[in-house]
Amino acid sequence: MEMKETRNLDQEEYIEIWESLLIKRGLGKFKRVDMEGTPCLKTNYRINEPDDRQRIERWVVTSKELVSLSDIAKFNRFVEKTGYDLGIMLTQSTLTGSALWLLKGTPHVRVYDRRVFAKLVSAEPEIAAEYGVQIEESLPPEVKELLERLEKYSPGEELWRDYEDLINDILCYVFIPPLSPPRIQSRAEDGLEVRDLIFPNHAHSGFWLNVKSEYKGSYIVIEAKNKTDPAKKDVTQLSEYLHEK
Repeated sequence: MEMKETRNLDQEEYIEIWESLLIKRGLGKFKRVDMEGTPCLKTNYRINEPDDRQRIERWVVTSKELVSLSDIAKFNRFVEKTGYDLGIMLTQSTLTGSALWLLKGTPHVRVYDRRVFAKLVSAEPEIAAEYGVQIEESLPPEVKELLERLEKYSPGEELWRDYEDLINDILCYVFIPPLSPPRIQSRAEDGLEVRDLIFPNHAHSGFWLNVKSEYKGSYIVIEAKNKTDPAKKDVTQLSEYLHEK
């Protein structure tokens, strides 16, 4: 079957593809259910135990275009209250580091985002072909654009300033939020005007709060090196530049 043209997936179609992917992994068909006024989906997962007996887990599934920390915490309480074994949140967005950290403390919830979607779709080419999903489509457009820019750069001083700009764009996409937009500060090094990206860390939860409280990481300093083999002096120069302020 030929692959259809790349297109955006609407939320209903995204859920339908997920149903096909999860059925391949032992889940039953999704059934619509209204849980305390919240429209959800439910399914069963049949687990084969080592003694050849089977155990059924009850899963409840919901979907959101964007998933916040409060969404995860609220859904975890909802799953506990309603007695389901596991709650699944489907989203076409990509989870932040803070959300991934929070999930470690919410045992009743898993979030399947674009990264998980990409991995499973790539393993099921028949499903990808049936729905016209190209593997590249599973990455957000902004991520594809950053990757394309990154592939253009060769190591060396010729494009070092453009490389710094790209690293700034990548880290802003990945870490804002929970970090705040960076301050750009210049200093001289090896005859070049090196720009450091200094990200204020005002996180109130998760990994970055731990960095701030345990390691005095109120500011995260980034230096971009467009080289394949960083030298020891590259590390020591940056280390010497760091101080408590």
